[in-house]
Amino acid sequence: MEMWLLGKRPSAAGYTIQRFSYPSHSQIPVENADALADYCDRLSGPEINFICHSLGGLVLRHFFYRSPETIPGRSITLGTPHNPSSSAFSLGRNRLGRLSLGKSIDQGLAGDVPSWEGCQKLGVIAGT
Repeated sequence: MEMWLLGKRPSAAGYTIQRFSYPSHSQIPVENADALADYCDRLSGPEINFICHSLGGLVLRHFFYRSPETIPGRSITLGTPHNPSSSAFSLGRNRLGRLSLGKSIDQGLAGDVPSWEGCQKLGVIAGT
């Protein structure tokens, strides 16, 4: 639902919006990055701009690490924990926390994600 709302302004500005969903509970972010690569292969246009919320920004980092060829466009992450999330790390150490976070903690929320190598210009909107 939140991604639908986030897409309203770019859509009103003339951008074509495509939404990519992924199973954050049952797959690790790198698996979702591979699915994103398949999804992007089916898109057409001169560039692809990404707007990612939370864990989606970590999926995008894996995507560009595994598919390093430059895709023209820009990327924006909203509330993505680009640094390790101490909350997720603490939650991931107990069974109940693992149940709530699913596989998103592995190669994701615990901070073990690849660095951003400048594949696209990156804008980050985050808080504390």
